[in-house]
Amino acid sequence: MKYLEKSWAAAGSGQKKFLASILTYGLSKKLKRKDFEAVNESYIDLKDSNSEQPDVVVYDLNNNFTPAIAIECVTGEDLPSTIRSMEILSGLYHISESFVLDIEQFKWYRISNNKVESNSYSRFFSLDLKEVLDTLIQRNNRVSASI
Repeated sequence: MKYLEKSWAAAGSGQKKFLASILTYGLSKKLKRKDFEAVNESYIDLKDSNSEQPDVVVYDLNNNFTPAIAIECVTGEDLPSTIRSMEILSGLYHISESFVLDIEQFKWYRISNNKVESNSYSRFFSLDLKEVLDTLIQRNNRVSASI
């Protein structure tokens, strides 16, 4: 069997997908499921299949499935443009908080009220996203080590 010499996936895409999926899982466990739904790579506007698809969207089920928060994982080189895109999306869709995670530096950026700050704490959910992700990564590492 021959193997491809070059991956079709962009650099870091596997790590990005892994982090987004475990973050979605962690949020689904932490949030009130009757009020919020965390979804991996979903449309920011469920009524528009041409809308953007952040890595994680948390929908407010009591407010017609509007996005409560959106999270995008990104490599460092795409950080400035991604932050700008998330600022625009936050304004267009009235998202109270958006987050960008630089997966190379593991640094979080919070976007709220047209301000960008280095912060992983969601005021909307009173929850530190970095802690949610770190806890799951540590648990995954323990399981992997025991296999």
